[in-house]
Amino acid sequence: MAKAATEIALALGRGEEVPQLGLEIATTLTVRESTAPPKPKPKPKPKPKQ
Repeated sequence: MAKAATEIALALGRGEEVPQLGLEIATTLTVRESTAPPKPKPKPKPKPKQ
C-alpha cells in the first residue's frame, strides 16, 4: 500500500497523469483469543433526592 501511494504521489509531483487516483486492497479481520471484549459502560449515578 505504501509503495502504491508513493508511486502515485511522485507521479503527481512530476506533473504526470496517473492511471488511478485510488487503490482498493482486500483486507481481513482476524479476531484472536487475546482480544478482550469491550469494557462495560459505567452505570449512571442516581440523582440525589432533594
